[in-house]
Amino acid sequence: MKKISIFIWLTIPVWFLLPRFAAYGENAGAFTSVQGRVDITSPGEPARPANHGDVVFESDIIRTKSDGRAEIKLSDGALIQIAPGSRFLIASFVTNENKTSSVLNLLRGKIRSIISKTSGRKKEYEVRTKTAVVGVRGTDFFVYYQQGVSGAIFSEGEGYAYAISEPDDVRTIKAGQAALVRSFDTPLTIRPVTEIELQRHSKETSSGESPPGDKKNIPESGEITEDTSAGKGFLAKPGGNRPGAGRMPGSPAAGFGGDVFLSERRIFTEFAYTIDIGSYEQEDFFYSLETEDGAGFRIPGTNVLIRMPVDIDLTTQEPDEYLEKSWDLYVGNTPGRFSDGALSGGSIFAGPIAREDIRITKQDWGIGNVYITGVYDDFDDSVFDRWSLDLNYRESSGQRFYRFEGEKWSGGEIGAKAASAWVNWQECLTGVAGGDLVGTYSPDEGTWKATARFVALESGRFLDMAANRKTDLERIDIPCVEIGRASLSGEGNHLAVDMNDVIFFSYATGGDPAIWATNGVSGSFNETPQTGIPVQLSGNGLNADFTIRAWDNGRWAAAVENGNGVLNRSDAAAGKIGFQGGAAGTFDAGGLFSGSGAGTAGNR
Repeated sequence: MKKISIFIWLTIPVWFLLPRFAAYGENAGAFTSVQGRVDITSPGEPARPANHGDVVFESDIIRTKSDGRAEIKLSDGALIQIAPGSRFLIASFVTNENKTSSVLNLLRGKIRSIISKTSGRKKEYEVRTKTAVVGVRGTDFFVYYQQGVSGAIFSEGEGYAYAISEPDDVRTIKAGQAALVRSFDTPLTIRPVTEIELQRHSKETSSGESPPGDKKNIPESGEITEDTSAGKGFLAKPGGNRPGAGRMPGSPAAGFGGDVFLSERRIFTEFAYTIDIGSYEQEDFFYSLETEDGAGFRIPGTNVLIRMPVDIDLTTQEPDEYLEKSWDLYVGNTPGRFSDGALSGGSIFAGPIAREDIRITKQDWGIGNVYITGVYDDFDDSVFDRWSLDLNYRESSGQRFYRFEGEKWSGGEIGAKAASAWVNWQECLTGVAGGDLVGTYSPDEGTWKATARFVALESGRFLDMAANRKTDLERIDIPCVEIGRASLSGEGNHLAVDMNDVIFFSYATGGDPAIWATNGVSGSFNETPQTGIPVQLSGNGLNADFTIRAWDNGRWAAAVENGNGVLNRSDAAAGKIGFQGGAAGTFDAGGLFSGSGAGTAGNR
């Protein structure tokens, strides 16, 4: 079976002109390392395989396939390390006694540039994408461009960057900072870089040999290498020096770190970070996204494939052409709590949280991982196996909601059911996800760390499977037992809103509500509604605020907030609940709108 590597990339965008040159321009350098499938395309010639020692020229296009990576040493001494699935043009390379000037047009993927400082010769070096320009004079930095997002990470030295849409806003980037341009019409932003990002980018661009300056980012306690095994045991055991893992020092309370291990399993399109969780070991914890023998979710440790529809031809494309990835960082915003029946214990706080998602382009399903570190208060030893934590985060493209129903917090180990929902304000879509969380905690330090994996479905796909393929949903740990329904309505902000057949789901009959979803959001409007103004909805004992977040070009999106009331359950006695989420869809010129909604829920 074809094995596919997955990479989650950041980027800084740039729009650029691709100049034309003679068939062979100036000698720009040569390959010092080639692994896997790598090729060179010169003007007017077909692509040819690249080999160690091959010379590259101005106007050559270098490409690495999904299993390829390479390193090029330019004639001025600069090193270019190229990640899998990348493509760039040596747009300009000019050198003389006084100055060297280089321009690379990054068409897709990621490269690392290590620009040495030399006396007596001025060096000018730029990397351009469709949305951004990054320039340096003596530094070590990464640049990436994927799915329309451009980014730069500076490990050493400093440079400059600007978005193509705002060429006059040239910003200085220093070591330990990252620059990001999310789309062609968005400004450049700068933020601090985490150690986990430097580890990831270093690994993805590595040619197999540690480049200068890398030792500070790769501790002696473990090497970062590829793990191509199909063995079991996704979570690293203590001690860590296993193949395919890189150990990162640091305090979980302060950020990503502790015994965090990076591992990219080359099974189908499976990907994940793994966290050392002490003596606890869960085999094949992460599902895989298979794209060759029939697209769908492969159940860990089995030959069971939950087949899902795909309406594009995957056989004619490389994985990096049809796989969409997204990545984001959050900070915890709501405390959780330990509870044991009528007893209430200490609080749980989430610190830095990272999210990674991947799906096949234009499909309504995918997989994702979340990595969390935090602190907790034992409150006179009132720590119980039963605990809960609700989180929600605003992103540039929408909002995410998570609910963790704790099943274990003892013996140094953490376990929970993980339910999630999301709304995409740009694509005007909603969906749900489900999975499991595992991790560890330190009673002495009052810290904890965990990782959760999810299978995600758009709302319409989920509701169809809940009605017709419930067994498949149970296998991939998405709550699918219906426990009650409600319909809510309200008026305000030039809107008349109906949320019909809002269905609440649990993991089991009699269990706590975990998620909700509906395909019955509809209504009318007599003027364009304003964003940020809540419309109060009520019905069947429940209440919620419906707040428009986006309304443009025939599409709309809204937040569903402050949901509360008494749910008339179909499987047990009525009970108080809280819920949150979002809704999205389309509107027409006749004053009507419709769409779907989804969110998380819990008992109160």
